[in-house]
Amino acid sequence: MITDVKRIAGKLCLSLFAFLLVMGGTEIALRLLYPVSSGADFSGITVPDDALGYRFVPNSSKVIRGTLNDYSTKIHISPYGFRSPAVPVEKPDGLTVRLVLFGDSEVFGCGVATDDMLNVRLEELLNSSSPQMYQALNFGMPGIAAIEQEVILNDLLPQWRPDILVSVITVANDLSDTVRSANRSGSRKLPTPAQGSARFWHRSELYHLLKLTMLPRLPRFLTPRSHWVREAPPFVKQWFLDENMSATFDVMTSALSRVKKKCDDHGVAMILVAIPSRCQFDPTFIDILSRTTERELLESVLSDWDRPQRMLSYVAEREGITYVPVLPTFRELAADHRMRLKHRHDGHLNALGTLELARLISKAVQSEQMAEANSSTVTAKVF
Repeated sequence: MITDVKRIAGKLCLSLFAFLLVMGGTEIALRLLYPVSSGADFSGITVPDDALGYRFVPNSSKVIRGTLNDYSTKIHISPYGFRSPAVPVEKPDGLTVRLVLFGDSEVFGCGVATDDMLNVRLEELLNSSSPQMYQALNFGMPGIAAIEQEVILNDLLPQWRPDILVSVITVANDLSDTVRSANRSGSRKLPTPAQGSARFWHRSELYHLLKLTMLPRLPRFLTPRSHWVREAPPFVKQWFLDENMSATFDVMTSALSRVKKKCDDHGVAMILVAIPSRCQFDPTFIDILSRTTERELLESVLSDWDRPQRMLSYVAEREGITYVPVLPTFRELAADHRMRLKHRHDGHLNALGTLELARLISKAVQSEQMAEANSSTVTAKVF
């Protein structure tokens, strides 16, 4: 009997060793023969910075790749340390309206080529449909939140003297980025999200290949629940699972409020844009969410689907900020026309998604300009 137990235990250990050997060999093979990028890598073109965490090296360039090599993009950093084109600080003759865009990697344009960047498309749309001349500048940086937007604005507002500031919030990760920013800057202390064992898996090529390629194809009864792998979809985790979300949101909105005050002090109009998470509009990811999320949580999400946007629009109304509703348009395009607005695995906006976002912002800018013109006309008549 004891001999049989030892024999079975030996076979199990041998099987486990063989399994680990195969997994390890597969991981090594992927890294050597088919490196599967787990996200854009900016090493070599950044330097540490106390206020922002990092800054780009001026006049540097690099090819970055998306998760599972969804895209390969050559980025160029201007002499000012941003991906925005190297234009003169002073407004050129004939330019009537200058816009500056602030935000994270979606504004920076990780998933698009230079010609498809948000500022490029926005400038094209505005100048093709308005008698005024517009210039759109891009001061986006991957990973920044509202707190860093405020820091960048302190340096650039008096120097570049914009007419309109477009602040972009990425719903999928800006709450967690705000936590990180608050902890680093020494402002309101907040608990950082637990990473635990996920840190190891997120560096694994095999993990990303299985998760992003195999998971969407698994039958429902074989799909692992999110809590089994300690990884809920980011949108769900930050807006519906985080017990400290209200405090985090207060830090984000306080920073937006301070940005609005700075804009008012310099006579700059402010527009707020909220880019939806894929879980809010992409049918593929909605299906994955329905198969991986616990039913109770899923019901709370489905019953309050636009919660982040509603909260942000309320803050915008309270602060007197123009708010751009993006989610309804994205849901309509993704559902009715089956348009893919973000990359399949990576999650950043693709060229089509960036163009559609530029269309929405363009309409808001033109409405803002029209309202300002009407207000000036009324004031002139009064006096």
